[in-house]
Amino acid sequence: AFSFCLLLRWGMSGKDVNADAQAYATDAVDPCLPLYQGDVRENLRPIFSRVTEILLQYLHENQQMDHPVLDFKTPDELRSLVDLSLPSTSSGIDDIVKPIEETLKYSLRTGHRHFFNQLFAGTDIAGLLGELITAAINTTSYTFEIGPVTTLIEMGLIDKMCQMVGFEHGEGIFSPGGSLAILAALNLARSAAYPTVKQSGLLGDPSIRPGRFFTSIQCHYSVSRAAAILGFGTDSVVKIPAPNGVMSVPDLENEIVKCKEQGFVPIAVVGTAATTVLATFDPFNEIADVCERHGVWFHVDGCQGSSVLFSPKHKHLMDGSHRADSLTWNPHKMLGLPLQCSALLTREKGHLYRCNSMKADYLFHPTADLHYDIGDQTLQCGRRVDTLKLFLS
Repeated sequence: AFSFCLLLRWGMSGKDVNADAQAYATDAVDPCLPLYQGDVRENLRPIFSRVTEILLQYLHENQQMDHPVLDFKTPDELRSLVDLSLPSTSSGIDDIVKPIEETLKYSLRTGHRHFFNQLFAGTDIAGLLGELITAAINTTSYTFEIGPVTTLIEMGLIDKMCQMVGFEHGEGIFSPGGSLAILAALNLARSAAYPTVKQSGLLGDPSIRPGRFFTSIQCHYSVSRAAAILGFGTDSVVKIPAPNGVMSVPDLENEIVKCKEQGFVPIAVVGTAATTVLATFDPFNEIADVCERHGVWFHVDGCQGSSVLFSPKHKHLMDGSHRADSLTWNPHKMLGLPLQCSALLTREKGHLYRCNSMKADYLFHPTADLHYDIGDQTLQCGRRVDTLKLFLS
């Protein structure tokens, strides 16, 4: 939204958008964009230099202990201080610089050394540069053709992350945030529990029985949201007691047994690696034992905690997570990368494609290199490149 606002204030003000598209289609130079005439490097140098200095000052201030984390203003105060208008004409470069300065001035400094409010913080410079390059190449990640380098980067990162978790034959995909990654994981679990649901839906197969999900009372709310989106409702989520913040495995097994006796289908158990409030880790080996006994999909929500795998001292907290069917991991949290950077990993190959592929032949062509067209494994079509920052970091 911020980029679109800047575009309207400077680059698109008073333009005929249809004529503009026609100009680009015929390789003509758009007269409304003089920066792209002649030597583009010299034309862009002043604005890039000016914004770079502003950004460097901002990053410097983030390291000053006496600089406030937030210059707080109420919504009404902000409206009076920040020019939020979208003018029909542009007066030049200041139309971009001014809102950039105002946005930095009044935004919460999540990279400040005193910022501790959320589950992310800090400024990873390699990640920041990765975001800049990502914006410059401005591509997506559904086919190798449109993102050759970034596709290989994503596949390499997934292989490395699977190796760290212990998924020897795993696969995965990057996702726009942990909540959507969990939704995608539980969609895999639904597909495993109801093999016909992709084609017939929940109402199209009369043999389908209601299902249940199981998770700790300390779980992230996205589990209940996913259950609602997948058609089972929030009442289908059974919250297991968690003494000292850790899921009670005996209570978990009792609830699964009760569920089956009542005619429900146990769809998935969600264990948590670093709960939102207490940062506790569930006993994954014990949960895996229960899931194997009852044939239930086991997902580990490791959005926050999976990054302890980098720590020789603390990686034991993830013991047993390699036995999960799927795992979610947000490097933008504990690793400090720019938002957003999230991955869904699976222990076995094939689940993502079987569950999500729509075989759109106008996009995914049946060739020997089809396995590089990873976009058919996701819930999305257009997909932002969230991997370069992690690769560089």
